[in-house]
Amino acid sequence: MAWYYATDGQQRGPVSDEEFGDLVRRGVIAPESLVWTAGMADWRRLSEVAPELPPPMPSRTDATGGGAGPALAGTTATFGRAITDAGAAPRYAGFWLRVVARLIDGVLLWVAGQVVGGVLVAMLIPDALGALSIEPGTAPSGEQLTTLLAVFGIVFLASIVTGLVYDLIFLKGWSATPGKLVMGLRVRTADGGSLTVARIIGRHFAVSLSGLLMGIGYLMVAFDPQKRGLHDHFCATRVVRIR
Repeated sequence: MAWYYATDGQQRGPVSDEEFGDLVRRGVIAPESLVWTAGMADWRRLSEVAPELPPPMPSRTDATGGGAGPALAGTTATFGRAITDAGAAPRYAGFWLRVVARLIDGVLLWVAGQVVGGVLVAMLIPDALGALSIEPGTAPSGEQLTTLLAVFGIVFLASIVTGLVYDLIFLKGWSATPGKLVMGLRVRTADGGSLTVARIIGRHFAVSLSGLLMGIGYLMVAFDPQKRGLHDHFCATRVVRIR
């Protein structure tokens, strides 16, 4: 099996299983190095495709003071096969799994948005309930309409901020929102890495765009080979199954 790897920004390879394992053992290929072989959808970090493998071992000198030999006999020959098993092609999350995850997140966000919005309205417009009380058969005054619009605006902005903070906390900390955690899903970059803060913010608003386009951005998940929505295309992300 041929392996490719990247060092100093340059692509190296192909190398055989044995050569690859020897490079890892000697530390030439570090845990953060990008590697690729047939069957992997994208380049991934060594630490991600083989998280259980031991770190490179130092060489040892034999008892007679001769030359250095390998610290662990047989490790090199099996290293490539172990990584191949651990680094199988990712399983992308299908349309209905993502729909259920989104529904769970939607309920949680609605509750959180209402709570945060209610607190802000109580702080900023303490007499809002009294101002909005309208006698039966009477038309609302201009002041009441202004108060009503202010309440709606505060709740709307609270929902936007709550949703953004929600994504930042969970996607940065766990690579998944609560809905995705329940469904066994994770959000990754194209090379299998975690999302940066900038990418999380961009993806948050791209998700909103997918919904605004009559949901077409979401429906793309059902037809894309890698189950990507419009927001995934914009931000180069993938939603993968971990179980």
